[in-house]
Amino acid sequence: MVLCMTKLMRSFPKLYAFLPTVWLRLTCLLLCVACLPASLPAQTPEFEWAVEPTLEYYQVYPFKNGLAMVRPNYETCHKFINLAGKEVLPCIYNVSMSIVQESIYSMRKNTFSEELASVNFRGNFGFIDKNGKEVISFKYDDAGDFSESLARVSLNGKWGFIDKTGKEIIPFKYNTAGDFSEGLAVVNYDNKTIIIDKNNKEIRYLSDIVFVYSENYYYSDGLLKLYSYKDEKHFFITKTGYPINSLKYDVAYNFSEGLALTKLNEEFSFINKNGNKVIDLSNYYNANSFSEGLALVKSNGCGFIDKTGKEVISTQFEDAYSFSGGVAWVKVNGKWGIIKNPLIYPPKPMITLLKVGETLRGQPQTTISENEARMVFRYKYDGIVIGAKINGKGALLDFDEKTINAKEPIAFAIGENKVTVSLLTQEQGTHEATFFINRKEVTITHQIHLLSVGISTFQDKKHNLVYADKDARDVADVFRKQQGKGIFKNVFVHTLLNEQATQRNIGYALEDLQKYVEPNDVVVLFFTSHGITVQDKFYLLAHDSDTFRASSCVSFSQINEALSSLHCRVLLLIDACH
Repeated sequence: MVLCMTKLMRSFPKLYAFLPTVWLRLTCLLLCVACLPASLPAQTPEFEWAVEPTLEYYQVYPFKNGLAMVRPNYETCHKFINLAGKEVLPCIYNVSMSIVQESIYSMRKNTFSEELASVNFRGNFGFIDKNGKEVISFKYDDAGDFSESLARVSLNGKWGFIDKTGKEIIPFKYNTAGDFSEGLAVVNYDNKTIIIDKNNKEIRYLSDIVFVYSENYYYSDGLLKLYSYKDEKHFFITKTGYPINSLKYDVAYNFSEGLALTKLNEEFSFINKNGNKVIDLSNYYNANSFSEGLALVKSNGCGFIDKTGKEVISTQFEDAYSFSGGVAWVKVNGKWGIIKNPLIYPPKPMITLLKVGETLRGQPQTTISENEARMVFRYKYDGIVIGAKINGKGALLDFDEKTINAKEPIAFAIGENKVTVSLLTQEQGTHEATFFINRKEVTITHQIHLLSVGISTFQDKKHNLVYADKDARDVADVFRKQQGKGIFKNVFVHTLLNEQATQRNIGYALEDLQKYVEPNDVVVLFFTSHGITVQDKFYLLAHDSDTFRASSCVSFSQINEALSSLHCRVLLLIDACH
């Protein structure tokens, strides 16, 4: 008892000083011991692993129908894996690096949907089943996923819809087309945006809205997200065409599970279908839409919140994807793993016995930065924490019903670090639990991602230039020579020249940067073409642009929005008139 009281005095001197008499102090200590649980409580982890973080892929994609597309490295094509992490479909459709680069931007969003997947084979799109068998022949210029038994496909520059036998259901007449959702699809015809049903009947004409990518617009939860080029804002309308509120958002995503992610005045939040703000995201710099009851959020790491805004899985991962098919990709120490959705697969309680002198290895989780690490233990402690030491020196700890945390980041030495936690329990009195945290040297890898766009030849030949494509090639060559030099370990170069540099391909390439770029990377965008101004707004001409239609060009606001969303250093080089 004297030993226990001595440790209590050392650990909590301010609290102990409030107790006026020896008898009162002794009574307080006896009450603490009497209130301790008779048996060890179980700890319930935040989630369970489907596959431990051991998978090394350059890029991963969400699961659909039990399969996910993965990309082993930058120079190989895509494969499919199952929920056990086993590769089940080999790379058979991309036969050269040139074809891989052509197909990355069309395949990157696609995986199996309604048992079929659209893939690019030798420059043409078709559909395969889960056995890799060709189901719909490879004859289309582009293709989306199947949705409500129909898939949008492009042929000779026009979009239409086919069924799962490849039969044409809606003719190829549209400039752009979105997936069917809730029986409706958004299409663009003769520079008019229209909502059609599955019988190709025009349901509504959106007269004051012009879309560049109408495939990004579809009904969800009875609401349609639209973008006004007049004021460059997003808003939502009902199926009868009425806005849900008077607000217009800087950024907005489609409704999912009754909530929509929006950004207004530099702050993200979730709104409900009445347009009311229900979840404040001021503690996070980014988020994804809700999927399977949880939404991915990002602060110092990636984690997940529920529809009350509670952080169900703490922000502990380097990278993560939204839940799909009951699982989600997460990255730990540079490797990918797969976790189960705790709302669908409730994690089983984990009991950790803390015995006198026991040494537990592999239980602590740590997130190591360049110079320090924050210590997080995965188990519930048994008893009252009355002290802690790290490598023989005292440390301040904070504790709740689930974890023991360092109050401040702890600078661990390179190599093995010994952590000793002193516990006061009813059954064993005072004892210590010892843990070891191994800190590895951290090296920061810098990478350059160059998107070089040069257009000398246009569909409208009167706009042709002489050196734009050559300049883009020369810039690409200069950056390729930086591979492995200085602080840049890797240099990834993607060029879009002449007929490759369509408005759609440029948009896809800008979106793709958000998937590949890491915080320590540098992104360089070089764009040389004609420039025009329309109503004081700047646009760049793509290969297929019409100077009389600003909506067919690449707007500077689109470029700015794409680059501003990257959390890394960005260099923008534009060589154009105006």
